[in-house]
Amino acid sequence: MKKRVVLFLLLALFLFPTILAGSPDAEIQKLTHYAEEYEIGNIDYVKLLVYISSVRESLNEELGATHKYMGGVVRQEQIRKILGEPTDETKWVWVEGEERDVKLDYYVPVWRKIIFDGKKIQISLEAFPSIFRKKHFEDEFEEKSEAIEEGSLIYRLHFNIEFKKPQEHLDILGKINEIKSLAEIFNANPSSSNAETLAKESVNAERMFENYFRQNQGKCEDLMMSIFGSENQREIQKILLNEINFYDGDNFEAIIRLEMCDDCEWNWINLDMWLEGRGPGFRPPEKVGDPDARESRERFEGMNSENFKAEVRELIGEIRRFLEEGDYGPALNYAHRLRMLNDAWNEKANNVWEQIEKPIEQPEGSDDPYYWIKQDQTQRQRANELRQRNYEDRKAFYLDLFRIL
Repeated sequence: MKKRVVLFLLLALFLFPTILAGSPDAEIQKLTHYAEEYEIGNIDYVKLLVYISSVRESLNEELGATHKYMGGVVRQEQIRKILGEPTDETKWVWVEGEERDVKLDYYVPVWRKIIFDGKKIQISLEAFPSIFRKKHFEDEFEEKSEAIEEGSLIYRLHFNIEFKKPQEHLDILGKINEIKSLAEIFNANPSSSNAETLAKESVNAERMFENYFRQNQGKCEDLMMSIFGSENQREIQKILLNEINFYDGDNFEAIIRLEMCDDCEWNWINLDMWLEGRGPGFRPPEKVGDPDARESRERFEGMNSENFKAEVRELIGEIRRFLEEGDYGPALNYAHRLRMLNDAWNEKANNVWEQIEKPIEQPEGSDDPYYWIKQDQTQRQRANELRQRNYEDRKAFYLDLFRIL
C-alpha cells in the first residue's frame, strides 16, 4: 500500500507541469505551487529561483514573446492578457545597454501585480518599460534575423521576490503610539531637539508603514481600518492632489506633493518634497535633518499671511538653488523647513477666534433668555467665513506659485 502511495505522489510530481501547462493562468498557478513548497520547506530558495525562471520562459512562450536571446520582449497588448490594465504610469524608462534611465515627454504604462502573498515571501509579476538602442546589440543582430526598430519601447516580464519582515507587522501599532508620545513631548516643549527626534522617528514610521502596506494585499481602506479601528474612520473627503515636477536633474527629479481639502470642516493644505533618483550616478544624502534647520512654534506666532508667503517663496528659491548646485542634503533640510512652515500656516489660518469680537452682555431691557445662542451662532458663522477666506487665499497662493491650472 505504501509503495502505491509513493508511486502516485511521484507520478503527480512529474505530471504536475504538464497538467498545468497551456495558458498564462496555468503558469501562474504553477509558480504559486512552487512558492507554497518553499514556504513549507519542501524546496530551498535556489530551487525556487530555478522554477521561477522556468515559469518566466513558459509565460514568454505563451505570450509569443520575441527576441528570446535578449530575455524575451513582449508588447503592451500581450501584457494585458495576464496582468490586465496598467497599475501605474511613468515618464522614466531604462535604456538598454547604457545602464541608465531617461525621461520621456509623455507617460507610458507600468504593470505590477502580486501573484503570491505568503508568510515568508511575496512574489509580484512586473513589466517596466525600456528603450531599445540597436548599437548595443550589433553582435546579436548579426546572428539573428529578428529586428527591433531603433528607439522602440519594449517590455520584459520580471518576477520580484520580497522577503517579509514579521517584526515590522507586529510592531506597527507600537510605533504609532511611540510617535504619539513624541508629538505630545514636542507639543509641551517645542525645542529643536524634540522636533528633530519627532521628525526622525516619523520618517522611520512612514517607511515601516510603506513596507507594511506594500506587503499586504487588499484595499487600502480595509488595511487602515484593521490598524486604527472602524470607530476612528471619518467620512470620505475629497482631496485635491497635485504632484509637481519641481526640478529635473540629469539622473533625478524633485517632486513636490501638494494636497488641499476644499470640503473639510477645517480646510488644510499639505506640502511635501522628495527626490527620486534615476540610474547609478545619483547618490542621495546620507543624513537629512540638521537641527538648526528646524523651527520652534514661537517664531510663527507673530507672522501674518504675507509673512508666510514671503518665507515660502524664499525657501522654494533656496531649495532650487541647492538642487542646481547638486547639494541635496541642504535642499532636503530646507524642504523640512518648508513643511513645518506650511503646518504653522495651517494652524494660524484656522485659529481665528482671536479675530472675532467677544460676546457682549445681554442687552439692557431684553428679556430673551436665549440671546447667547444667537450670539454663539453668529460667532461660529463668522469663524467659518474667516477660515474659508484664509484657505482660499492660501490655495490661490500655492496654485499661482506652482502654476497649476
